[in-house]
Amino acid sequence: MKKDDKQARAPTSRDVTSRAHNAALLDQIRRNNCLKLSIVSRDVAAYDYNIRFTVDDGDDMDWLGYFIGRSTSLLNLCISGEESGRDRDALMRGVNSNKSVETFELYNHLDFDVSLLDNFCANNPKLESLTLDGNGIGDSGVVTLMKSLANHPQLNNLSLGSNNIGRVGCVALSSMQSCTSGCGWVVPCLVQLDLSYNRIDDTGLEALASSLASSTTLKRLNLSSNTFITSSGLRSLSALLHSENCRLEDLHLESMPIGDDGADALAAGLTGNMSVKRLMFSSDVAGSITELGWSSFSRLLCDTSSINSIHKSNHTLNQIGSSPVPRGHDLRHYLKLNTSSNLHRTAQIKILMHNLDLDILSLSAFTT
Repeated sequence: MKKDDKQARAPTSRDVTSRAHNAALLDQIRRNNCLKLSIVSRDVAAYDYNIRFTVDDGDDMDWLGYFIGRSTSLLNLCISGEESGRDRDALMRGVNSNKSVETFELYNHLDFDVSLLDNFCANNPKLESLTLDGNGIGDSGVVTLMKSLANHPQLNNLSLGSNNIGRVGCVALSSMQSCTSGCGWVVPCLVQLDLSYNRIDDTGLEALASSLASSTTLKRLNLSSNTFITSSGLRSLSALLHSENCRLEDLHLESMPIGDDGADALAAGLTGNMSVKRLMFSSDVAGSITELGWSSFSRLLCDTSSINSIHKSNHTLNQIGSSPVPRGHDLRHYLKLNTSSNLHRTAQIKILMHNLDLDILSLSAFTT
């Protein structure tokens, strides 16, 4: 049926849904007065009521999708819950026609076929943020998704948490780097990448880190709860952290088996890095690090082997872990000093802390 024919026989909003609040939202969509919309199942209550369309039995997902597809005002669309695959697929058929959505989120649809997004990605030139957490798309889904996203250089946020992604998926993600146009990024504006709660291992991380090293925009990387990653994999992050392109500010490694070897690997990777400000891991991870591991971080921030070594230490990293560093450790003081935006001043203070007899003239040599 042609779209014009379908529009001619379009039902009223109350025919599409039995809830008055839903119908009011649908009226806004049809009048192009709706900027944000969350479509949720009845057991989901965590979204703003004013933009929440709660799906009931009998609601016509085909027509809802049709009206969303025709909207030119909708900017943010979130679909969360456990409505049947048939209802969701009917909804997506309409959504695929939308050309205005900039932020799209789909949560907790374990049987989701990511190829359903092909048309949405092809039709929507404005997509900037894509979240597909908890959909179990697996490695094959990532392969399919990367092909769709090749046409979205403006994408700045990609979240694929809890999707059973492993080594093959990481290799597919590494294909975001394309050498067909001077080794530039297929997704050159990516600022945030979330791969938490997956099955990434050392080999997968190595492939990913090597690719990410060419990014000049990535600021936040979340690898939390990828428990197959060992200290060997963490060492491969050096490819990213040592890259002259690196702009990363936040690295999340919550609920991962870091230990002393991992702490040493991370400290080595962050040596010389001037962008990372926060290295985040949870209290259970911090508990696996002994004095040996904390000392690796301490040397990273202030290597007291020589004045020049102090000067070349890391003066940018100002948070390690989500819980406090062990009480009384000098690392606490170094982290506090690193909160200053004046890196040269921070370096001078550290030098004076460990060289009290140094004269001002000698100190002035370390101003650059």
